[in-house]
Amino acid sequence: MDMVRLGIGLYGVEVTGKFDANLKSVSTLKTTISQVKTLPPGATVGYSRKGQLPQGGKIATLAIGYADGYDRRFSGGKGYVLINGKKSTCDWKCLHGHDDGGCE
Repeated sequence: MDMVRLGIGLYGVEVTGKFDANLKSVSTLKTTISQVKTLPPGATVGYSRKGQLPQGGKIATLAIGYADGYDRRFSGGKGYVLINGKKSTCDWKCLHGHDDGGCE
């Protein structure tokens, strides 16, 4: 019997790094926007207030967290989400700097 247990490989993650380029995600993780806020220049957000908005702007709080499958490695600006088809950086856990993607 020929079988393979893909495990986390289903999500495009390969632990050794040898085959990363060959993996493609086969699923999508979706959520909803809980809240949209406009913050003034100099506002800070996130744990320990590490996220800074020098010019101010909109942030969207998403109804998702690490326990829901959102990978911790996406924090700190390393990941992104699509909001109405527009790429938005993932800076502070699940608070996303959001310019103008039609959020209300």
